[in-house]
Amino acid sequence: TCVATDKHGRYLLQCDAGAFVFICTPSGYVNTNCFYAAITVETRSYDFGLLPAPETAGTTFSFVQITDVHMGHSNVTVESLSSDIERINLLLKRPAFVVATGDMTNRGSVEQYKDYLRSVAGLKVPLHNVIGNHDVPMETYEALLGPTCYSFDYGGRHFIVLNCLQAKRYNGWLQEDLRLQPPGREIIVFQHYPPTEPLLDLLSRYNTKGLFYGHWHCNKVYYHKKIMVVSTPSLSFGGLDCSPGGFRVVAFSDGIMETEFLPIDVRGRTGVSDAGKAASGGALNADGIKAPLLGRWSCYAEGSTGFSSPVIANDKLFIGVQDDNNARNCGVIAVDTADGDIAWRFTTGSSVNGMPAYGKGIVCVMSVTGTVYALDAGSGRELWRYSLGKEHERWAISSPVICDDTVYCGIAPHFVALDLHNGKKQWQAGKMGSDWLPCRTSPVCDQEHIYVGFVRGKGLFALNRKDGSVVWNREEGMANTHSSPLIRQDRLYYAAGGKLYAIQKDSGQVLWSVAVGGGAFVVSSPVAADDSRLVIGSLDGSVIAVNTETGQRLWSFKTGPAIGSLTPYGRNGSAVMSSAAIAGERVYVGANDGYLYVLDMQTGQKLYSLNLGSPLLSRTVISGNMLYVATGDGHISAFAIAGL
Repeated sequence: TCVATDKHGRYLLQCDAGAFVFICTPSGYVNTNCFYAAITVETRSYDFGLLPAPETAGTTFSFVQITDVHMGHSNVTVESLSSDIERINLLLKRPAFVVATGDMTNRGSVEQYKDYLRSVAGLKVPLHNVIGNHDVPMETYEALLGPTCYSFDYGGRHFIVLNCLQAKRYNGWLQEDLRLQPPGREIIVFQHYPPTEPLLDLLSRYNTKGLFYGHWHCNKVYYHKKIMVVSTPSLSFGGLDCSPGGFRVVAFSDGIMETEFLPIDVRGRTGVSDAGKAASGGALNADGIKAPLLGRWSCYAEGSTGFSSPVIANDKLFIGVQDDNNARNCGVIAVDTADGDIAWRFTTGSSVNGMPAYGKGIVCVMSVTGTVYALDAGSGRELWRYSLGKEHERWAISSPVICDDTVYCGIAPHFVALDLHNGKKQWQAGKMGSDWLPCRTSPVCDQEHIYVGFVRGKGLFALNRKDGSVVWNREEGMANTHSSPLIRQDRLYYAAGGKLYAIQKDSGQVLWSVAVGGGAFVVSSPVAADDSRLVIGSLDGSVIAVNTETGQRLWSFKTGPAIGSLTPYGRNGSAVMSSAAIAGERVYVGANDGYLYVLDMQTGQKLYSLNLGSPLLSRTVISGNMLYVATGDGHISAFAIAGL
């Protein structure tokens, strides 16, 4: 129940013992005591004191969202969380407050709550908590953190904290709270779960500017009508979509809301990296040997390129662009391979995480909200689009593939074959899983089959290209992957669950498997050097060569400490998430330590290395005598390879 006080600040509520009464602290004031009180049978009156605080009335301010801390997880301790909180304290512009959007604990125990409270005690600004599914039992949360549903004002705006675990119970309260707001007041909403369409429709009737949530451990920003809907990854470890751990700063100024996600421990580009030296005549590796890579150009995509890899066709480079801050620069760009100038840009409204597909003069990309776009490769003009539906549920971070005149793309519950030229659906496969979890695994095809896998779906599938029917399906051991299959002769090589598998592609029979290392996930995709050798990266920071007949490891090369924590549930360490390019007897591969490595294919010995200053997540691509590489910060560089 929501009521307004009279001019003397008095109010009357009818409520049951065990509930909470709280005050919606108005802008320009602060509480003299706690903003809430637990209702008891013995107490009939609850008073809340306010003091003038002009600083809380200013309309220019910022707040920080943290989420999915999971205190008690193996990678989260009081010391590590305290260190992460200190990063927020060190921001040049101090935020007005911090909101933790759920899963503050891993199992909801009293001990984990106490450790969480110890860790955030050093925060220099107020903290608002939001209940998550890992924070139950509810009684423990309420005893230690207070009400699960409440609201407050700051800077002339209204902020609402929702208990999405009991959405039906609090729906009436929410509607009353919204009706009490003056016309035109900006509203910001926090909850743990992704919003439902009915909730978004309700909020869109008011001047709701943003809804912020967690739960998925992923980055996703899109607009529902005029509402910016924002999912933020975990604070202290890598996201399930391999987003880095970090926090989000949300700033208000001149009537505009801007967001910026800040990874923890990401060094980024500072000054002139080795790539800049290479552009002016050659770079030196750690041993002082001149590298056979001559810089030709570098350009900035005006957003992150993340895991999207370059595709080269018709003298252009095509690559997807993420913008998980304000979703303004999301889309795909075409870059002239001669000079690095951007030929055209197409915006999609939400991030393009996967690699573009090219065929017959058409470029296809898929946005994270599940819209597939077909564009004219020469001009960037839209030819058609197809929606996977339910944009608030979709997490489409894989790549489409074009085979002949058909586009194959989608997610576990909605995988389709589309006509390349008009976008008409030719078939839709049966449900192969749910939207949980997002998966970067992209399909590959031969003349008869399309092969595709999913993180927590039903594993790896071979589908008939004509009608989408299942030819075979392997589920055991095939979860926990962002790696894409490799077809080589009559075999399929696929990495999942911390292993690399050789599979008979017509029957799905596993011929051999070998541990890749680095835990349960695999992100790098296998690349063939020839019919007997392939190369793959590992989340322990290794580049590995494997004999394709036996699975025997031929050699392993260890890269350096990673920039940031991108490994799912991982913190620090090393990782190789990109996929290699192989030319002759040289392997060109990027790593999360920000280096591009050139390795000897026969021995794994490092020949050269190039510091590009940001994690290399996408595939390294060779076309002719040119090598193209995109770094996680959105810089795309072209190098001439000496001797090719």
